Amino acid sequence: EYVGFIAEDVPALVAMRDRKSLAAMDIVAVLTKVAKEQKAQLSEQKAQLSALKAEKDAEIAALKAELASVKASNADRIAKLEQAKITQDDEITLLKSKLEMLVRAAAAGNMAMVASNVYQK
Repeated sequence: EYVGFIAEDVPALVAMRDRKSLAAMDIVAVLTKVAKEQKAQLSEQKAQLSALKAEKDAEIAALKAELASVKASNADRIAKLEQAKITQDDEITLLKSKLEMLVRAAAAGNMAMVASNVYQK
């Protein structure tokens, strides 16, 4: 396969004055300049990418720390709620026992005991 240029289709920068041939050294110079520019651009993009990665890594670390804090806070809240539930369950059990005692006293006709317990706090 043939690879090349058509002299009439290339920029004047690399064509000879008659536009019938190309100036080989001018082509090399242009290609070298383009390669240098692309290398500089690539280096700049790598630096930008590294900066963005560092920024995102810092954001991820901050979010992980915040998540750990929220998890710890939720664990504390859950523990407190479980303790409150245990306390409420104990209170309910006590109240049930008291109610059963009052029902038995009322059934036995001991209204004095029922009255003394009803007015207690």
